Amino acid sequence: MLPRSITGGLWLAVIISVASALFPPDLVGQYWLHDDGSETNRSIFRPIDAWPDPTAFRNAAGAPGYAYWQQQADYVIEARLDADEHLLYGSERVTYHNNSPDRLGFLWLQLDQNVRSIEHSRTYQAQGALAEEMSEAFRRFVGVEPFDGGHDIARVQLVLDGQLVDADYRINGTVMRIDLPDGLEPGSIVEFEIDWSFRIPDRGRGGKELVGDGWIYEMAQWFPRMSVYDDVNGWQTEQFLGRGEFYPAFGDYDVTLTVPWDHVVDATGLLQNPDEVLTDVQIARLEEAYTSEEPRFIVAAEEVGDPDARRVREGMATWRFVAENVRDFAWVSSRAFVWDAAGYSYPDDDRVIQVHSLYPREAMPLWDKVSTRATIQTLKTYGRMAFEYPYPKAINVNGPQGGMEYPMVAFCGVRPQPDGSYSEGAERSLISVTIHEVGHNWFPMIVASDERKWTWMDEGLNTFLQYYGEQDYAETYCGGVWTQSSGCTYPSRRGPAPNIVSYMRDPDQVPIMTESDLIHKDFGNNGYAKPA
Repeated sequence: MLPRSITGGLWLAVIISVASALFPPDLVGQYWLHDDGSETNRSIFRPIDAWPDPTAFRNAAGAPGYAYWQQQADYVIEARLDADEHLLYGSERVTYHNNSPDRLGFLWLQLDQNVRSIEHSRTYQAQGALAEEMSEAFRRFVGVEPFDGGHDIARVQLVLDGQLVDADYRINGTVMRIDLPDGLEPGSIVEFEIDWSFRIPDRGRGGKELVGDGWIYEMAQWFPRMSVYDDVNGWQTEQFLGRGEFYPAFGDYDVTLTVPWDHVVDATGLLQNPDEVLTDVQIARLEEAYTSEEPRFIVAAEEVGDPDARRVREGMATWRFVAENVRDFAWVSSRAFVWDAAGYSYPDDDRVIQVHSLYPREAMPLWDKVSTRATIQTLKTYGRMAFEYPYPKAINVNGPQGGMEYPMVAFCGVRPQPDGSYSEGAERSLISVTIHEVGHNWFPMIVASDERKWTWMDEGLNTFLQYYGEQDYAETYCGGVWTQSSGCTYPSRRGPAPNIVSYMRDPDQVPIMTESDLIHKDFGNNGYAKPA
């Protein structure tokens, strides 16, 4: 695990240095010229494109300075899944460490679920009003449903002098501010508690999906979490609109998840109570699986839905996970999961990284062939070309989300046809999206760039390394599980320079330093392919 004081700092220095050389402020500013190119846009609402001056916190190269600091937010969370009503209830206590030299008069939190709230999201207000005028069939066709999600905040209390005191707070869209009556001095901590709930959506990040054996829940962006306060921008308070992703604070997590008894759960961090939720057979299988890079079943396809494959036989079961020094927490839960696992250790390192894949039977025979092997290949390639994976676990999950990433957790949506057949293209899609999403553990989960603003800083660097991971996969498994017509070479979609030529000729392209929510054309090429 990286030391807290330099998490992301050294690699971020490299990124900033490259960006400064290749994309100086005058190039970024060109995007904000008036249409006729006659004069610079002087609007007070234009993005500020000047680089910050060197300070004691960040030196001229962009690296951490001698007085560098980083805030920390620790969470103790208890959550309960109501699988009948598709509701999630949670209670959390947050301990916020003010490591900055500044006195803070308030805290900002992110409420990403509010992007789906009719009350808090203008987009969903419009969709709700529009959907009322549509037939049910047309609503399904255009993907507009009057879904009213978002966080229902039941309680916000500060811990002051050992007592819980109602907090003064206000919600603005997808962010929430909590006022601190006495302020928070440098070097001090503040604790507060929040009770909340929300209705789980059908699609998108943090959604659910019904498969033959039951619902799959991929729980991400699911709890109120601290925004970043840093020395460059202060509080990060930009709204979550769906495209620009995340910039959460690092911290430790102790998370207790109560779900129906027949669910299998996995999450960021390590399981703390296997004896309470796994059978003796499953525990033994895991211990054996971690000794090999070849995947072995922990819950086989024929065991899905079998009560004998569960430690708890009725009611609810509680799973507890602990993670250290991560910037977010995600988890999955389903009675439909097949589960395979393996272990990986870097050369000259006794530490065993747990590698898990969870997927419904509909994902076989593709996922049991590809997922865990592609995950391990990512650990190898990125470990060689960047730095070794510091986390104790890496998991890949098949469910409603096509491709998304969180610390130690990847969501990938590729499946074979209903009859179990799949094309070479589908197999490559799963390999590529797995390498890409698992690769995001390096960028941005460890480097910790501001995804809400700068897509290219994680997507571009990750896409660059993804190309080498794909080539390594084809070489490693050529003649084994890799039997494609391209031989021992992987036909990567992004990576080779000729693949970006047509986009680079486009006169309407924008600089890669354009903020994520302002890229309205060729988002993939701009944020992924061009910087790669």
